[in-house]
Amino acid sequence: DLEKRYADIMRFMENIIDQWEPDFVAFEDIQLQQGAIGGYNAFKILGGLLGIMKAVLTRKKVAHREVLNKVWQAKFMITGKDRVSQKNNVIKKVEELFDIKVGDDTADAILIGKWAVGEINAEVKKLF
Repeated sequence: DLEKRYADIMRFMENIIDQWEPDFVAFEDIQLQQGAIGGYNAFKILGGLLGIMKAVLTRKKVAHREVLNKVWQAKFMITGKDRVSQKNNVIKKVEELFDIKVGDDTADAILIGKWAVGEINAEVKKLF
């Protein structure tokens, strides 16, 4: 049941925010991709999850920002003809930058976080 899953995810997020007390959260935005697995239905579900994330973060007063994958990937010059080659290149970039071996989802998260820190630093520099 999707509504129950959404409610469970919302409670999980609230608990994580309460336990970890983050100052800032960055996450990948969603985009509708024609021909992608799941198509419109997957996009609709991800949109619901994005809404839950933003609502929880806003209610908990946690600053947040979403970024399209093509934006953060461009920052690190990630290329590839298809999703698999892009994922492999993200993993390689994390190994190159941090000398660690991680899976593709973790590599995505690391580079999204590094992108966000760079964006925040650039904004702060504009203030001074």
